[in-house]
Amino acid sequence: MAQETKDNWDKAAVILSPVGGLVTALAVAWIGHSLNLRQADETNVRLYAELMGRREEADTSLRKDMFNSAIKSFIEARPVSVEKEVLNLELLAYNFHESIDISPLFKDVYEQLLDPRSTIREADREKYRARVESVAREVIDKETAALEIAGKLDGDLFFEDLKPQGSIVIADRLPGRGTRQEDEDVAPARDFEVKVLRVNKERREMRVALKVRTLENSGSSDSKNKEASLLVSTFWVGFSDFPMIDNTRLSEGYRCALVLRDFDELHARMTLIYFPTSRAALKDKPYFDEMMDDLLRVRRHIARHR
Repeated sequence: MAQETKDNWDKAAVILSPVGGLVTALAVAWIGHSLNLRQADETNVRLYAELMGRREEADTSLRKDMFNSAIKSFIEARPVSVEKEVLNLELLAYNFHESIDISPLFKDVYEQLLDPRSTIREADREKYRARVESVAREVIDKETAALEIAGKLDGDLFFEDLKPQGSIVIADRLPGRGTRQEDEDVAPARDFEVKVLRVNKERREMRVALKVRTLENSGSSDSKNKEASLLVSTFWVGFSDFPMIDNTRLSEGYRCALVLRDFDELHARMTLIYFPTSRAALKDKPYFDEMMDDLLRVRRHIARHR
């Protein structure tokens, strides 16, 4: 009986021995193949990162040369033709509107176009003015689309309806009244009011008074004991005011901006944009207290969802 059991084990050993070797060989082959694939992936990732780095470096160099060439025409190469200044202004606006404040250059070119002492022909004056306003509208539209994460409000003013004490064109709340404020990702509720005080049709600008009231118990749970705050600001709004650069700081890491979307002989349209500080321009660094507020909100959000 013992001999028979031993024979069975011997037979099993004879059968399983090559199978074990085959399994071992397959395992070694699979591990080697996996290592080769991983090494190939790492090589591809490294090559992709290197190519993207070189592309970014070349793009940065090109943008630097373009910027230097365009900005020198405004600072060093005066006087130059208005046509060249408008062209350089277009290059700067389309390529660097998120990085630098180009509104002074817009205002400078606009002043030249409005100056009655200039030698610019009237037909050319209107053509260049239309180009400057067109590029300004395009930049404003691009920035508005990128910023309106927390909402926006539109307002229209017909100049014949402007009252001596001013006319309110925007008066509403953001986020909307149906939004649940207990969500950490929702912006604090605020009431916005925009009143137009004066209109300068020649410069296509409006003097406005902005009121922002932060509601009680809006935002995070630690604001339950805070009283409502009110911010009042008065300023001019024109086509050269871009929201990523020219905006108003609010509490709890948010901002608002007022932009001019349209202006003709009878009517003007404005848009108020409400957005987090993280969407502001690259040059506009957040304050230390804003960064601390952001860190605390993230910490509360993580603790809340554990």
